[in-house]
Amino acid sequence: MTPQEFIEKFPTAEVMDGSCQDMACPNCGCREGFGIYSICQIEVTDEGAESFGDIEWNDTDKCICGECRHEATVQDFTIDGLDDFLKELS
Repeated sequence: MTPQEFIEKFPTAEVMDGSCQDMACPNCGCREGFGIYSICQIEVTDEGAESFGDIEWNDTDKCICGECRHEATVQDFTIDGLDDFLKELS
């Protein structure tokens, strides 16, 4: 999906400039709150577990929308240039 196609489908989309930049659910248009199956390292002790270090994911990892629960890959949720396009429109 191109930025133009996304805006035609979801005309009230807002600019994101953090971790969700250029990401959106192709099903409902949600711009944040995604579950991504990623790789990270955790330290496990008797007191519990704590993550540390970088959290990494790639385009082929599973992504789930927090709103409609649509499932696809990170690549399917990524619309290159979306936020730059939205900034130009505002």
